Amino acid sequence: MPALNDHIMSAGGSCTFDALPAEIYQEILVHIPRSELQQMTLALKLALPRSPVPTRELFLHIQLNKRDQIPKLWMVLSKSQSSGEPPRANIIQSFVLNAWDPDADVLIKYADSFAL
Repeated sequence: MPALNDHIMSAGGSCTFDALPAEIYQEILVHIPRSELQQMTLALKLALPRSPVPTRELFLHIQLNKRDQIPKLWMVLSKSQSSGEPPRANIIQSFVLNAWDPDADVLIKYADSFAL
């Protein structure tokens, strides 16, 4: 039986992260501070698009830094509800809004619709 090292090495001898199992990425993300988890997960997804980086971590601790991120988050959460998959809003454990000029009415409307 070939070793794990054989599976993650490409033909040219360089390491390919696509072959790593999702559990390894999950274990790495467990050690990321809560305040950085969303950004780190997104960075991994963008840097390694073919790798099985779990997306659940994107929704555990939501941090919004700009006003325009509120409707974008709502669209993503709405899409998951309408697609038949488990609602991503149920995954959210914490929500931080760092924007200085949020539209409070819009935020309350979205929060109410997902019972945040």
